[in-house]
Amino acid sequence: MRVSSRVNPFSGAHVQRAPGKGFLSSLNKLAAAAFAIGALTLAGIGFGAAYLNNQLKPDRILPGVRVLGVGVGGKTVAGATEAVKPVVDHLLYEPILLAQGERKWRFLPEDAGIRYDLPRMIEEAYAAGRLGSLWHRLREHLSVIGSGYDVPVRLSVGRDKIDSLIQALSQEINQPAQDAAFEILPDETVLVRPSRAGIALDTRKLAADFQKVMGRSGQREVHLSVREIPPKVSTADLEKMEIREKIASYRTKFDPDSLNRAQNIKLSAVAVGQKLLAPDEIFSFNRQVGPRLPESGYQEAPVVVNGKLVPGVGGGVCQVSSTLYNAVLLADLEIITRNRHSLPSAYVAVGRDATVAYDYLDFRFRNNSGRYILVDVHADHRWVETRVFGMRTPGKTVAISVETLETIPPGKREEEDPALPPGASQVAKRGVPGYRVKVWREVAENGAIIRRELVSQDRYAPIDEIVKIGVGRGHGKPAI
Repeated sequence: MRVSSRVNPFSGAHVQRAPGKGFLSSLNKLAAAAFAIGALTLAGIGFGAAYLNNQLKPDRILPGVRVLGVGVGGKTVAGATEAVKPVVDHLLYEPILLAQGERKWRFLPEDAGIRYDLPRMIEEAYAAGRLGSLWHRLREHLSVIGSGYDVPVRLSVGRDKIDSLIQALSQEINQPAQDAAFEILPDETVLVRPSRAGIALDTRKLAADFQKVMGRSGQREVHLSVREIPPKVSTADLEKMEIREKIASYRTKFDPDSLNRAQNIKLSAVAVGQKLLAPDEIFSFNRQVGPRLPESGYQEAPVVVNGKLVPGVGGGVCQVSSTLYNAVLLADLEIITRNRHSLPSAYVAVGRDATVAYDYLDFRFRNNSGRYILVDVHADHRWVETRVFGMRTPGKTVAISVETLETIPPGKREEEDPALPPGASQVAKRGVPGYRVKVWREVAENGAIIRRELVSQDRYAPIDEIVKIGVGRGHGKPAI
């Protein structure tokens, strides 16, 4: 047989080897190792199975298992049930104390509709060490034998009763978050009323906490957890808007004895209320106030239609829009949409009114100040007032002036009146002149005018004088 030689690089010695024998030898060794491992594995499986079969009695619970603190190891299902039931009966009528801060509530599980699911707990006790693969069962068995095993507390809940309990607790514990808000002080400066976080009962954690205390006797106290509810508007949100003082205001007077009209004025003033406007935000009177409908409380009162006063639902709302218009002019804000009345108004100078009619005549302006502003509209017994708050520019003043281009004299209309004697006359309605006017806005800084702009150019028709002429018979003795 031919022999080859090769030098071992580590020892320097010559090693002689027959071709192919090393490979066959290696295979033989691997096969032997595999056989040995398999034999050991089979032996281990056999040993584990034999061990479990010896330890786990067919009708007995594994030693070391506890239910509600009662050792049930070595007992049958019936025996375990009998041993644990007195404990269940006791725990159902042992009070549970709920605590949140300094407040405490006491209740019985029975009264709250909470029950122990004893059959399920006994079933889980019997299943210990009996489910899963051989290795899993063996591991679980050894763990129970070494450390014991407490079956988790299993409860059944009467939803109606427990929901009522949770609702009652929530009503006492929950506090809504309070948003920061602007408060206008008597000196017409603005204060930020601080925000406050709210709290709400954490009902999910409450269920888990119930599980813990229901499994023990004595010191059955649950410290209720609450979740913090952040405010939608924080104090810092409002403070950074820098709304601190009054920029402009305007007010007009109304007759409180005109009940329907006064009602409409007050309703629309409340609808505007306090309105916060961001830089470049557009305010729409109609969008803010909404439709003037009887179901919203608006009454029928005189309105101007085609140059005449006629009854209409919402009469008087235009006084609120006109008052707001004048405050906006004085605050030096940009007017986008404004419409005049066809006749002069009694509550503002000609050219300084802003009529509105829902869905087709609107008053709109833009907050072009570059800062946040707060518009406040309110009405009392006889005055409606609009104020604009923000950050005043030192030395800046705004003035509005009306230039009369033409005064148009009223006409005169005579109407026969049979209630008056012939030849008698009586003024039933005094005439009102009409006007053509221009309205200007002048803006000054430290007394020097820096801008003069034409706001509007309007024409108002005159209101004719109405004279009643008597056409009735005399009141003397009848002719014979």
